[in-house]
Amino acid sequence: MNKNTILLALSVIMFGLLLACKKNTNSPIPPLTPTDLNATVISTTQVNLTWVDKSTNETGFKLERKTPNSQYAVIATLGVNATSFSDVGLTSGATYTYRVYSYNEYGNSPSYSNEVTVTLIGLATLTTTDIQNITATDATTGGNITNDGGGTISSRGVVWSTSTNPTISLSTKTTDGSGSGLFGSSISGLSANTKYYVRAYATNAAGTAYGNEISFSTNSINIKNGLIAFFPFSGNAGDSSGNNNHGKVNGGVISTSDRFGNANKAYLFDGQTGYIDVPTLNSLAYKPITYSSWITVNEYLPTNQSFRFKSIVGRNTDYILNAGEIGLYAGYGVDDNTFLFWRGGGYPNLPLVSHPTSRLMPTLKTWIHIAFTLNSNGDWQWFMNGKLSNSGNFTDPLDYYNFFRIGGDNIFTRGNTFWDGKIDELRIYNRVLTQQEITYLASQ
Repeated sequence: MNKNTILLALSVIMFGLLLACKKNTNSPIPPLTPTDLNATVISTTQVNLTWVDKSTNETGFKLERKTPNSQYAVIATLGVNATSFSDVGLTSGATYTYRVYSYNEYGNSPSYSNEVTVTLIGLATLTTTDIQNITATDATTGGNITNDGGGTISSRGVVWSTSTNPTISLSTKTTDGSGSGLFGSSISGLSANTKYYVRAYATNAAGTAYGNEISFSTNSINIKNGLIAFFPFSGNAGDSSGNNNHGKVNGGVISTSDRFGNANKAYLFDGQTGYIDVPTLNSLAYKPITYSSWITVNEYLPTNQSFRFKSIVGRNTDYILNAGEIGLYAGYGVDDNTFLFWRGGGYPNLPLVSHPTSRLMPTLKTWIHIAFTLNSNGDWQWFMNGKLSNSGNFTDPLDYYNFFRIGGDNIFTRGNTFWDGKIDELRIYNRVLTQQEITYLASQ
């Protein structure tokens, strides 16, 4: 081979090398880094993510996620031009951090996007307030919501039961507004001398959370304190208070069933001749005093009757002498179809107390609980089925009277005042019972 041939061969080789170098200099490159990654909490288990695609040559995107105690891992591989993703099936209350990058056949983007961290809505954190103001039927408590779980507290209160771990599926609960922080709750309708379990609760979009459980016992009610006479009418008119204020049955009074259907546990008064005298209560003072009894009303009197009272208990001297009278009545005269407490110096003095604002007697032949209290200042209250119905004040003096009668009085000259219905568990106290005590008696 001559010299010229060798030079030509070398020239061809050098030209090929130059072409190869020029081709490599113009080769494709990886895509640009996506930007502006944003995360939005949609629910307790879903996060929506969006980002900006800055490249024109990506094959797709890879989205990574981690929790505070883990490393990043790819959770989604997305196609070209993708700019969003919904991450579902997450854990309520958990914290997640995200980042995204683009890629093509020549590699990944130079870096990751910005990181975003979100915490999903979780259950609230709260405690139950110590129980205070415990009585036989009531107590006060509440809760303190220290963390709303990332969601709005829509409902809060306390729930209680005689069993542990009460939940809001029970009817025995309070509803005390919304929002975080301290709140108070009043528990009512409890039974005396009973152990209860109570928990505060708070509800948000993640569900209902409960505070620590607290147990407490209600107080006992001493319904014997101040009891002058108690007539259970269990086949006789005996006084079970221990004070020997026994009654004597007269006329049309017969044993009958009580409100539970138990035979010979109440008395039925015929409305014509039946009454019970209690001679030993002659000197009973009326201030202060409480009457409590279960009764039924058999029928209303005709509206054309001139003097229409039916006596539950009556006390009076000689009506003709206008010496005065006092008693509990169902009234059909001045106050039609209502209960009243009468105190007068003889007819036509008006009654002291009329009972409900509705002025209607209860359903005929249906058991109801009534109670009347009068204190030394003349403040009176009427209760129906344990609830306050009416109240007022009467300052005229109330004296001693010469006999006590159940189901009637001795004003025969003015017409028939005999009780027409049942009477049971008549209690008489020389003190004013509290609302809680009356509610308790009405619940037994």
